[in-house]
Amino acid sequence: MIRWLLALWLALAGAAFGQEDEGDPTALAHLKAAEAALNQGDFDGALEELAVSLEIYRALGDARSEVHTLRSFAQVVGFSGQCEAELGWLEQAYEVARAAGLHDKAGEALLDASNAHLRCGQIDAARGAADQALALSEAEALPVVRARALMTQATLLGSLNLDPERRAALLREALLLCEEHEQALMGALIRRNLAELEVDAGRYAEAAVLLDEAIPVLRTTGAPQNLPTALAHRAHVAFMVGDFGRAIELTDEALALSRRMQNAAGHLNVLYTSVQLYAWLGDYSTATALSEEALAVSEAADIPVAVCHVRLQREMLRYWQSPMDRASKQQHAEVCQDIADCYAQIGYRYGQITAQRRVAVMWNHLDDPRAAPLLEELVEQAEDIGDPVQETSVLRMLAEHNSAPLHDEPSWQRALAAADRSGNAHSKITTTLNWLDTVPPDKLRTPQALARLRDLPDLLDDDAATYGRDNEQIEDYHVLHRPGLHEAALTLYEEGFDDAAFRLLASMQAPGLRAQVAMRRWLETAEADEQIRWQSLVDTTPGLDVLRTDLLHGLDPDEQVLRTRQAAFFRLVTELTEDTTLLRTPSLREVQAALAEQAYRSARPPLLLAFHLGEEHLLVQVIEPDSYALVLLWGAAPQVRADALLVSEAMEELSTLPPAARELGLSFFPDDAIYRLFFTLIEEPSWSRLSKDRPLFIAPDGVLQSVPFAALRTRDPRRATAWLIERHPIAVLPSVSWLVVQRPPPERLKSEHRSLLMGATAVPGSPRLPYGDAELDTVRGHLAALGEVQVACDQGCAAPPSAATWAAEAPGAAIVHVVAHGEARSHPWLDERSGGTLAHLQLVDAEGRPERLWEHRVETTLLDADLVTLSACRTFAADSWELEGALGLSRALLAAGARSVLSTHWAVDDQATAALMDRFYAELVAARTAEETPIAWKARALRSAQLELLSRPETAHPLYWAGFVLVGAAD
Repeated sequence: MIRWLLALWLALAGAAFGQEDEGDPTALAHLKAAEAALNQGDFDGALEELAVSLEIYRALGDARSEVHTLRSFAQVVGFSGQCEAELGWLEQAYEVARAAGLHDKAGEALLDASNAHLRCGQIDAARGAADQALALSEAEALPVVRARALMTQATLLGSLNLDPERRAALLREALLLCEEHEQALMGALIRRNLAELEVDAGRYAEAAVLLDEAIPVLRTTGAPQNLPTALAHRAHVAFMVGDFGRAIELTDEALALSRRMQNAAGHLNVLYTSVQLYAWLGDYSTATALSEEALAVSEAADIPVAVCHVRLQREMLRYWQSPMDRASKQQHAEVCQDIADCYAQIGYRYGQITAQRRVAVMWNHLDDPRAAPLLEELVEQAEDIGDPVQETSVLRMLAEHNSAPLHDEPSWQRALAAADRSGNAHSKITTTLNWLDTVPPDKLRTPQALARLRDLPDLLDDDAATYGRDNEQIEDYHVLHRPGLHEAALTLYEEGFDDAAFRLLASMQAPGLRAQVAMRRWLETAEADEQIRWQSLVDTTPGLDVLRTDLLHGLDPDEQVLRTRQAAFFRLVTELTEDTTLLRTPSLREVQAALAEQAYRSARPPLLLAFHLGEEHLLVQVIEPDSYALVLLWGAAPQVRADALLVSEAMEELSTLPPAARELGLSFFPDDAIYRLFFTLIEEPSWSRLSKDRPLFIAPDGVLQSVPFAALRTRDPRRATAWLIERHPIAVLPSVSWLVVQRPPPERLKSEHRSLLMGATAVPGSPRLPYGDAELDTVRGHLAALGEVQVACDQGCAAPPSAATWAAEAPGAAIVHVVAHGEARSHPWLDERSGGTLAHLQLVDAEGRPERLWEHRVETTLLDADLVTLSACRTFAADSWELEGALGLSRALLAAGARSVLSTHWAVDDQATAALMDRFYAELVAARTAEETPIAWKARALRSAQLELLSRPETAHPLYWAGFVLVGAAD
């Protein structure tokens, strides 16, 4: 709200001043002197000059000039925060114009009054004046007044955070009128406001175009007071797309201009925006200095409302940097109460509510009994000013307060009803999710509650499509509110709403990867000039190479490089993906249809198991083409977590033992944990559906990403096939919706089929892979039956196994096979910033020097591969996040366009790997060249290879074969 008010405050600076250039020369001279005094912050001097002009115009009977001067009086007192005085002058202006039949001037006075009411927090009065001006413009055919009325109505909606589509439509209609009637200045201001909407929607390229059109006009139309603000907005856009140098350059220009103009209002607006920008950049020193300057300017100019605004921003800046202890919260509450009193003294109720909300938040944290009465008071104030979003927010805080320790349903129903009235999707989502955090299960089964739960998947999808750039917000939704979302999904399932239950759970698995794949699919059909934007993401690669190398060596990284990359990615997702259906969560029917397509003749289609870990319980979605079950395993989660960690740590430790010690180590294997995981994850939820040889698709969650599902087994001696891989081909999916999200299989003629083999088996400084070269020869022999095979190796090949070879040759390959050392590492600095991992492959450049193929380079390779095999250690997951799942090279390859990835959980044995790859590719090629390709043929080929190692005594232990995992498409 404050941002919109500050923009409005300056947008109409000069709306009265500077419009009249005819009339009595003496009066005009005093009018110009008043404008100069205003620009210097000399309000008393401006009022004295205006009084002389007004006396002259009244003596001459010049009603038009008299109205103009009365509006100028209102503007001056408005800048000094005198709301009632401003409205009094505007009422005089309106009456003089109406009596003289000056309909255009009457309309302008009404619109000035609307803006004044808005700044004073009088929403209903502001809306009434704007509606009256619009009606007058229609009755008297006043297109310029209509344009400004439309602009004012859009500003009113923006002040309440309402209906961005309606605001955009109003502004675009106003812009057309300005263009038709050559109102260049107003058109430029409208473009600036439209740019704000584009920024809110994440469409930064469109915002940049609008501002780049507006800024030259503002430079040349004699309204310089608006130029610094436009430059500050353009700096904001530059920041959001990661162009931090440009953002700082524009901010500095805006500050320099506003300082030279000595226009206190304009300078304050620029300072306010600049403080935000430097705070986002993490430069709190500069932000604090600018905030101090803003406070000094507002106090010197004696603009009470600005003093309050700046004090609030300054206090928030201080609070963000202070420790979150009891004393800091108490101090924050006291300062915010003083600021609320500041707003109250000038009658600015909206600002008063904003500041007192911070007081209530702190009192609530401090268990202060004054919190509830204050929140009730704020609810009444929000209702009075007609702000449903503010009202919803306060009611939500009150419901949370009243629900400690026991859920207070009446309080929540008030908050939910207000959220519905607000028409604001974010308010509805936030309120619903917070309600879910405390509501007892029986309260979810009323018709009203079920209707709300059924709408939640659509709300989450709409918000993700609109604010796809804000990954932190999506993480807050799904991670912080996971228990409530799980309970909601279970309730929907038990009440017969399968699709809503499925979509709610599916939205909690890898939404970021879904966005990346959507972007990758969009790029396949994008125009050449639009694909240039993709280059902005690729251009960040060298900087990220340096950043990750610095982290690897314990050096301080350049955070700006990571911010640039993230901003470029989110801009691409929100701007390039025009078809937002690619970003939505698929339905249950779509996933079931994808499973049905996997069936071949009499073969049963795959069974899909999707796991969702809660604090105490485990939810398992069991999906077949014609059935759906959601199984609740209450109390299973802690043991499952413990067993999964025990198994993965045991296998990792075994894999790092030297050969001489490995035989002894193999006898110490966590069999009990393997048995328990088999029972909990496989047998209990789905065993009756798992006939032998039926393909099994698994979408794990959290720590389950590290489980070698092939090695799960039953302790029942009556079963001849103990290991899960003996019964089923297995593929791991990054999400339950992957079968719908994934790219369709490429259609290639045999003459178009090309395979790329890369072998970095003798990297300087790393142990040699003695069986790697033989593995390359074997795989080349198998793949030759499918088409051309290109080999890049570090000894005797035309091309080196380098990052450059990968970038040049991998995009056109149908199958890519890499033999190398792999490394999977997470890093806390990257974790804190959602910046990925340190996962990489060790390659060799053209000069024989070691180099790394980082995760981010893989991610920006536009692959069209049906299969990528990483015959290297630890390539499946370098880290696992609650929302996105497994992070590392496998995920990067899927995001880049690969349909399937054969990767590894741990450090795999070189000799056993070579044997497995021989059998895997033999089976793979046989399936591809057969008349009737079986379903899940990639998963079946891997299963066959694993079973061969299992059958050999020397490689029968899971250490040798269970570490290989097929991720993505099974065929």
